[in-house]
Amino acid sequence: MSVIKKIKRKFLVLFRQIFLYNNSSIEFRAKVYASIASTNSLLDECEKELIKEFATEIYSDDEERADVLIEIIQEYIDKLITSKALSLDELLFSINSDIKQNPEFVKKIDLDNLKKLMECNTKDDKVIQLRVYEFLENRVKEYNKQREKETRSADKHPEEKDEGFSPKIFG
Repeated sequence: MSVIKKIKRKFLVLFRQIFLYNNSSIEFRAKVYASIASTNSLLDECEKELIKEFATEIYSDDEERADVLIEIIQEYIDKLITSKALSLDELLFSINSDIKQNPEFVKKIDLDNLKKLMECNTKDDKVIQLRVYEFLENRVKEYNKQREKETRSADKHPEEKDEGFSPKIFG
């Protein structure tokens, strides 16, 4: 990768709120992947390869955005593991808060990809990773249950079509 590309990517990561379109979406995805990957201490090669694969799959038409996602995931992992500037609980609380603010974010949680990422963990102790996965899985289930409830409610009580304002004064 050229030096100019690296500088541009670092610039986008640092100023993502300003220069990245829909930065909250990429930020959310980074938090989700980091929450699973960080439970295994530093990223190993298996995790790095999978994260790169997922990022290029998600942003198949935008290599730069995929690189930024990878960089933000690494940033979160560094905050969690290296600098201890963020705890896993704080990260999960942030994910939950993001979902409350924008329930559609749940669609960005790819449980299959998270399972693949968990397979990189060769340690016997996967308890924390499993708990994080269950937390994310529960958010997805809650969202799907709520959507199903809303759909059933709309089917039972279809709202009248709004044809514009038309008071029925004369008939």
